[in-house]
Amino acid sequence: MDDDSRYDPQAGRALPARFSGGSARSGPVTVGQANMRRCVLRDDPAHLNACLVLPVPDGVGLDALADAVRVLALRHESLRTLYPVDPELQQVVLGEGGFTLRVHEADEADGPPGDVARAVGERLRSVRFEPRTELPLRAAVVTAGGRPRHMVLVLCHIAVDAAGIDLLTAEWHAVLAGRALPEPPAVQPVDLALTEHSELGRRRLASSLRYWENQLRTTPQSMFAVPGVGPCDWMLGRLRVRSRSAARALTVVAERTGTSRATLVLAAMCALLAHRLGQRTVVVATPAANRFLPELADYIGTVAQDGLVSVRTDDVATFDELAARVRGRALAALRHSWFDYDDLLPRIERAERDRGSHWARDCVFNDLSTLTLEGLLTSPPVPADGAGPSPRDRTAAAPDGDVRVDWFRPEPMLTRLMLWTVRLEEELELALWADPNLLPAAEAEAFGAGVARLLGAAADGDVPLDRLEELTGLAPVARGEGWYLVDSCWVDLASVQAMVEEVAGGPSLVAAVPDDVLGHRLECWTAGGHDPAALHTACLAALRHRRLDAMAPHRYTVVDRAPDDPADPAAWRTRTVLAEGTGRTATAAAVTS
Repeated sequence: MDDDSRYDPQAGRALPARFSGGSARSGPVTVGQANMRRCVLRDDPAHLNACLVLPVPDGVGLDALADAVRVLALRHESLRTLYPVDPELQQVVLGEGGFTLRVHEADEADGPPGDVARAVGERLRSVRFEPRTELPLRAAVVTAGGRPRHMVLVLCHIAVDAAGIDLLTAEWHAVLAGRALPEPPAVQPVDLALTEHSELGRRRLASSLRYWENQLRTTPQSMFAVPGVGPCDWMLGRLRVRSRSAARALTVVAERTGTSRATLVLAAMCALLAHRLGQRTVVVATPAANRFLPELADYIGTVAQDGLVSVRTDDVATFDELAARVRGRALAALRHSWFDYDDLLPRIERAERDRGSHWARDCVFNDLSTLTLEGLLTSPPVPADGAGPSPRDRTAAAPDGDVRVDWFRPEPMLTRLMLWTVRLEEELELALWADPNLLPAAEAEAFGAGVARLLGAAADGDVPLDRLEELTGLAPVARGEGWYLVDSCWVDLASVQAMVEEVAGGPSLVAAVPDDVLGHRLECWTAGGHDPAALHTACLAALRHRRLDAMAPHRYTVVDRAPDDPADPAAWRTRTVLAEGTGRTATAAAVTS
């Protein structure tokens, strides 16, 4: 079905949806728009574009559908905005223009109209938007017997975030039902951009940047610094976890701890990450809706950005203690999730250069439980014939036997592990993406089901965190000889040495030396005419390409030639020193910025 030409984005009968009489204006972009424009131009459009497949009520004709698109475009400036770069990036709101709805007639040979609509949606969302010249909405209608059956709306992420999609869907239904809509939102994206450029807005952005830089300088560079770590192809399997008993447990634990259901799921995720990965501090990126300002409650645009939750886990003994700590850290992350990525990037690079690290956004938690997201198109489940890593619907062993896991087809995802909350009441439903290089299918199932099991056990009382292997069946990773904690990051000394020898082009020696502040620091000896700053820059480049289990040395000593036994530290010290230093110089900064 997907290869049929009728599902091509340009196929189908064209139905115009023109708008006019709207406000035409322009201004700077918001920080959310700037960030999403970067993603729109870089990331896989099939992952980034949102696609809604919505049933059309009986009696609603094609003209009414076109009119509904027109009404929403006039209400929300984000739907009729272009983003030219002339010479600076800006947003230009069109006062008049239009969309083309493609009408696809489904017959019996095509299958049910809903299947046709999903196929059309898959094709439409797989095509990248061009923000400079294309409005951020595509639409199609699937008819059967000449009657509209399904509406397909594809929205560019530069125009809406998840909360905006929910608001827009509710308005869509209201328009088709003939219900009166409230006044358009008072704040449109141009207004928000002006607020961000105000003195208060600049202070908010600056505060977020300070928070982020502090976290980047003090927390682990990667959660998944584990033995055998390798590159990721970014095609991650998606696991669904469901449990009614865990939903009931959330009610009990939320009442006992005064912690929200979503935060309890995040706490369970943090507990399992710390247990599985042996991390003293867990770092999780948490996309925040950023609608805590009252004037943004009905805003249609993209304001969601990453919060960065860092939680010390090695000095708490029970789940309730951890939940309380996660609650406080999540609030701090939320308050500091409004920033300009162009301002954050040089801070990331400075922190990486100074620490000798490469920050990896490898764990993500996204709470979507408060949103309906009706009709949102997602990948279909794996067929029951076993085409995926597990049977389609398998009941995982649990105290009451109701924790169920099933797999969805792999999707591109620029992280190593992501957990979504889909539903938290009546039935817990979670979606887990996991890199199979780090969590093979059985372990991913144990992790996902383990979140539900831990919550279920917490309903009976505060759970000691040393019971996690018993509850989940998930064993901690085993790090053997040669692994050290360096500046809060797990490091494999052999990996660091291999990296240094590669960039230096010859024998080298790296040693982990005890340090009161860092735990251990990395000392490096190598030979040749190298400059420490150039070596450091080359190590940072190597880290960016492939290594989660290494850091750049804290000090480089360059000697005239390597000793006969390069593994002997004393032999290196007998050689003539040509250069030495940290490599963290102004020259290195200029090279890496």
